[in-house]
Amino acid sequence: MAYEGIQQCIPGLVSGADLSAASAQYKFVKLSADKTVVLCAALTDIPIGVLQAPTPTAATGQAVTVCGFGVTKIQADASLTYGQLIGTSADGQADAKTPGAGTEFVVGQVIAVAGGTTAGNYITAFINCANPGVAA
Repeated sequence: MAYEGIQQCIPGLVSGADLSAASAQYKFVKLSADKTVVLCAALTDIPIGVLQAPTPTAATGQAVTVCGFGVTKIQADASLTYGQLIGTSADGQADAKTPGAGTEFVVGQVIAVAGGTTAGNYITAFINCANPGVAA
């Protein structure tokens, strides 16, 4: 079972898109050009953190809770295992990454998996979006 632990959430962030759907919860978000947060939408996006709860309404400009550092639940993009390094997939889910010289970013590590994982299942990861590493 996925769980959460001690987190450092980033104050003052607001949604730049409709983040009210439950499916947006526990996905990677990034800073947008208009100084808001939106779901990560490309493998090369640099996440600012993991959305902890969807916005209460569909309107943009709503306050959001984003974990930038710490232990959080996150949606898996595919099968992930304990100890695997992760970054964002093209839809904001956690995706396996390998360190190296590339254009994708490592921002965390899997610390708990409940059985086998498939796309959309929840895992537990320790993330540090303040200092992303480059992946292959």
